[in-house]
Amino acid sequence: MDPRLTKQFVSPLISKTRSSAGQAAGSRSLHSPFAGTTPSFKRKLEDYVSDSGGEEDVDLGLHGTQAIGMEDDPVVRVVHRRHHGESTPSFTKPPTSTHVQRPTGDESYWMVQWRKPQQKKHKTWDGDGILIVRGTRCILKDTDGKDIASAALKDPDLSAGDELRVGGKEIEIDRSIPAREYLDGSCFGYSALPTVQATSTSATMQPYRPLKPTMRQPVPAASFFNPPAPSKSSSPVPKRPLTGMGLSVGKKANPSEPRYDPNAPGAIVMKRPSKSHAAKYNKRNLPIVDVVVDPVLGALLRTHQKEGVKFMYECVMGMKRVEATGCILADEMGLGKTLQTITLVHTLLQQNPYGGPSIGGVAGKVLIVTPVSLVQNWKKEFHKWLGKNRIGVFVGDKEKNDIKHFAMSKSHQVLLIGYEKLRTVIDVIKTCSPPIGLVICDEGHRLKSKDNKTTKMFDLLGTRRRIILSGTPLQNDLGEFWAMSDFACPGLLDTYPTFVKLYEKPILKSRAPNCTAKDQEIGKARMNKLAEITAQYVLRRTADIMADVLPPKHEYVVFIAPTSLQLSMFAKLLQPKALQAFIRGPTAQCLGLINHLKQICNYPPLLTRKEDNNTNNTIADLNAAVQLLPQNQVGLSPELSGKMLVLEKFLVALYRDTEEKIVLVSNYTSTLDVLETLCRHKRYKYLRLDGSTAQKNRQEYVDKFNRSDQHQAFVFLLSAKAGGVGLNLIGGSRLVLFDSDWNPSTGEQNKV
Repeated sequence: MDPRLTKQFVSPLISKTRSSAGQAAGSRSLHSPFAGTTPSFKRKLEDYVSDSGGEEDVDLGLHGTQAIGMEDDPVVRVVHRRHHGESTPSFTKPPTSTHVQRPTGDESYWMVQWRKPQQKKHKTWDGDGILIVRGTRCILKDTDGKDIASAALKDPDLSAGDELRVGGKEIEIDRSIPAREYLDGSCFGYSALPTVQATSTSATMQPYRPLKPTMRQPVPAASFFNPPAPSKSSSPVPKRPLTGMGLSVGKKANPSEPRYDPNAPGAIVMKRPSKSHAAKYNKRNLPIVDVVVDPVLGALLRTHQKEGVKFMYECVMGMKRVEATGCILADEMGLGKTLQTITLVHTLLQQNPYGGPSIGGVAGKVLIVTPVSLVQNWKKEFHKWLGKNRIGVFVGDKEKNDIKHFAMSKSHQVLLIGYEKLRTVIDVIKTCSPPIGLVICDEGHRLKSKDNKTTKMFDLLGTRRRIILSGTPLQNDLGEFWAMSDFACPGLLDTYPTFVKLYEKPILKSRAPNCTAKDQEIGKARMNKLAEITAQYVLRRTADIMADVLPPKHEYVVFIAPTSLQLSMFAKLLQPKALQAFIRGPTAQCLGLINHLKQICNYPPLLTRKEDNNTNNTIADLNAAVQLLPQNQVGLSPELSGKMLVLEKFLVALYRDTEEKIVLVSNYTSTLDVLETLCRHKRYKYLRLDGSTAQKNRQEYVDKFNRSDQHQAFVFLLSAKAGGVGLNLIGGSRLVLFDSDWNPSTGEQNKV
């Protein structure tokens, strides 16, 4: 016989006044279910049992198999039970505050404390956990959502204070958990923290609504630029006084007064610190002063941009959650993320809620990391909105010695640098004086992996205030979103393994075709809870909020029939024998076939380009398809491709009948070569930006296209992979995605 069944566990009797150890553990579980599980406890637990695989291993039947790695007793043994004034336990007694009836569905959930068997006199608890009772079986989970024990259950009538033995673990029932808390995961991990009330700013994604065509006249591109400089004969504009690191000052600094008047009409005043915030960050008991946005910038901001600046300020200052000092600004493109960021940077560099202007800004220096194609664009935006003298902007595109100049400079407060360049000079930037107080990552969806070099290098700076700017924060999977969230707010979504167990797996499982109703209920609850948590640090607004001030935007997906030549070439490559060879062959062959089909779809002669065809990944039928092309072809023949033929006619009509300009986007430079040949053949003025374009010329091409008319620059040829991230091509009123990408976010990034 199993010795566990013959040797009964002896536990000291527990009165209403618990022992000191038990009382401390019990008080923790009432407020934070995971507070009692320290890292040492977790490591000890992982050495004792293996991962059971999470929610999908739970057995809902009467005779299910045991989860891998869990100890399983044939029955749950009741070691000690409180009867609350009754001599014997009863299954029919009315529910009280310590006794809960079985809920509908024959399920109940309990907050418990658990430990491994101990022989010492004064026993302690290893951690908190969740006991799930389903029918005649119960499962014990730790606060990370991992199954650690299971057993059959003879007596389902449980009450607070009962001591049980489940699967080799000693547990004590603490309290009943509402089903809602288990379904949405509130009883697990970091999500069990008290919910912070959301601000008035809506941080959740709004449902899509068709745009109302409220404006019929296009907006001229010149309206987006500053007016020309006044002539010498006009009266000069008085300059504002400059003090303290070249920053603009509204009035004389006073420790007890704000820099700008918070009572002025239209003043944008940031949230004042709470008592708990002051207790943590105001150790010197300095006076609390209003932080007011510079009126020059405040007058330029739209309503949604003012809300965005306030949201980012509250996040980086730790006013949303004490342990989080970062955020993700996920507005759609065109809503002014750059201007909102510049306003926040200017405010943090010169103002502080504790002590006023005399103390200096919250951030001594600011690091803005962008794709290399956008570095000059950011510099131009700073000069556009703030001028060249109010903030010292340093562009980090030089050698390492120049970066050292920024590290020790007192006249430069903002460093603009590309991701690739930053990796080579990170050891110099971490020596900045004053240190980097704020890190901003533009196009932050690059940080979708927690293990890549780009993400890890920021840890060397030790900067806690971090902001991610991205129009597409959620692309392929929840794992990438967790990596971005963990960069902005480290630890807020717990560790990745815990996040997978509590959110990713239940949500994905609820979307499987054969999932049960229970899986759907849990997945929906976890998804809603995750949205509630992320709303504290993610701000997402769509273009709908600008429908009243922008011209209407219309999107069309045009399906074009292939030519007879394209159909014949498709038939050669898609023979049954050839497809079987690709299915059984390596993955590289399948990708090669897909590329060949895309080349035929764009323009069949692309199939003859040797640099695009790897002989190791092609088949004999490729030569048969190439032989169908017209022999001795010279120049461009748009009639060979349905897409090229339609595009040619569209350009002719646009150039002849309107004054509009167009942006042509492709994922392949070979296709851009064909489009460039088309522009030359039709004598259209064009500009081209791809991976081979020099960095110094990129912004020059963008500005020329935006400011010129149709006769100077009619077509802008753009590579989606080299330049389609954050470029302001406001001079074009038409955009054509000539070929699509596997990732839908790539297309979103290229919409003007």
